[in-house]
Amino acid sequence: MGGRETGGLANSLPAHRDVTNAVHRAEVEAFWNSPVKIASKPGLTATEMFEALADDTLKAIWIINTNPLVSMPDLNASEKALKNARFVVVQDISNRADTVQFADVVLPAAAWLEKEGTMTNAERRIAHLPKVLDAPEKPFLTQKSSGDLPKKWVLKSPSRTRMYLPSTTNMRGSPPVQTSI
Repeated sequence: MGGRETGGLANSLPAHRDVTNAVHRAEVEAFWNSPVKIASKPGLTATEMFEALADDTLKAIWIINTNPLVSMPDLNASEKALKNARFVVVQDISNRADTVQFADVVLPAAAWLEKEGTMTNAERRIAHLPKVLDAPEKPFLTQKSSGDLPKKWVLKSPSRTRMYLPSTTNMRGSPPVQTSI
């Protein structure tokens, strides 16, 4: 939940704006003070990504805190797609996630209690979630090998998985982001 509101889907922009609408793209580019133009063509949906992995159109995928082997409509097709992928990154709070067996790289993630942010409920209401706990220093093993699976590189600390992207807005922390939503 929340992808439609925040622009977290590859085929839409924040606040239910249409990525194919030039006016909507211009509004979001201006709000974000974007140094680049937003593509006018929608990206792939989740099901389209797995179809593209299966037919080798899409080469790599980064799965973050979700389990497509449960949420996708066809388990066998999803497994086939992940086996066919040339590079799979799985970022999860557990090294027991179903997708880990397909991963080339496994990264830890913070659980909802371990980070501050927002959450969209089933009624589409956005709520603030305060950080309650610190993330564990060593969330799970540092390297794994299971049977015929190749060794996976696993980062030891969630603090090392932060993405440092150039800042194009003055937003710092959850309050301004929540207000903008």
